[in-house]
Amino acid sequence: MPLRLTVFFALIVACLAAVAPVRAAGSYTGQAPVASQGDADRGPALAQAMIQVLSRLAGDERLADRGDVAREAAQASAYVLQYQYRREPGPDGTPALVLVADFDPAAIGGALQRLGIQTAQADRGAPSEARLWIGGIRSAEDYARVLRYFGSLDLVRQAAAVEARGDGVLMRVALTVGLPYFLSTVDTGALLTVVEGRPPVEGVDATLILGR
Repeated sequence: MPLRLTVFFALIVACLAAVAPVRAAGSYTGQAPVASQGDADRGPALAQAMIQVLSRLAGDERLADRGDVAREAAQASAYVLQYQYRREPGPDGTPALVLVADFDPAAIGGALQRLGIQTAQADRGAPSEARLWIGGIRSAEDYARVLRYFGSLDLVRQAAAVEARGDGVLMRVALTVGLPYFLSTVDTGALLTVVEGRPPVEGVDATLILGR
């Protein structure tokens, strides 16, 4: 990696170390990109956010492919307690509008029961801390994607950058579960993949790579 980009990542880490670490969203909070604050765009975004919550609680991101789940999520406005909008960097770095919704835990529990979906409770392990090497980070937006992803997981209590080197970042994460459960859950998604590798730093508990 060119020296200029290496220094750029080092500055990112230094700045992030000076501010509060990322804190995870609640188990019943979901978010989705949205084109506008109009009713026509809000409905599909609420449905996407609700599917995110259902998938998180079930520990199965493949729920989005189920027709019955999609039909239930189409009624997401009946489950939501409150929602708000915020701006986040989009894929091209420009600000993008995101809808953030908090859902009624009791209503979501009823939906899970009707759909025959069991929540993921077994073998989660005790809360733990870990040092993760995240590879495949080639831009500030890539790093922001990782932060947003960790922030959407109730498995992650806090996440903070420790060091940047090459195309990777060493992160210290505080988990609400054991590391094995966290890795098995993350590895089923499309964003991060657990890999075998030798990162350029010592004391790493697991190595992951960012998907494109």
